[in-house]
Amino acid sequence: MHYASHLRDAFNEWVDEGMPETARLEVDYVEVEWPARKFLGRFVHCTDVMPRLVCDELDMEPGSSYAQAAQALLRERRAVAEGQRQRSVTGLKSGMGAGRETVPRPSRSPQPLSCWPASAATTTPGRAPTRFRAQPASP
Repeated sequence: MHYASHLRDAFNEWVDEGMPETARLEVDYVEVEWPARKFLGRFVHCTDVMPRLVCDELDMEPGSSYAQAAQALLRERRAVAEGQRQRSVTGLKSGMGAGRETVPRPSRSPQPLSCWPASAATTTPGRAPTRFRAQPASP
């Protein structure tokens, strides 16, 4: 999909600035800042070819599209975030619980899926369950 030149220029400038956490983009003649993830998400369908200098800066093959770059950068940022998240969880496990004895939690038996007791819904072939069937009026 072809994107407008001002969008592609914003991507090129963002790469030249070192790919910070926010990107400046012009929307309806007003410059706004977007988080990098949202900015990159905007380019995942842009099939326009990036300039050679941008390809070189991103260590991509000449002739790569903005979509290829955006998808690769999103994957890379996701992997970095997962690594940081994994390190922080590991740090919590080793730091906060160090020296404490852990007590195993009792296992729970599976609860029935229905809130009706099994005896409340007796059925006869071809008839509705008794809990839904109208009861005869008492005289």
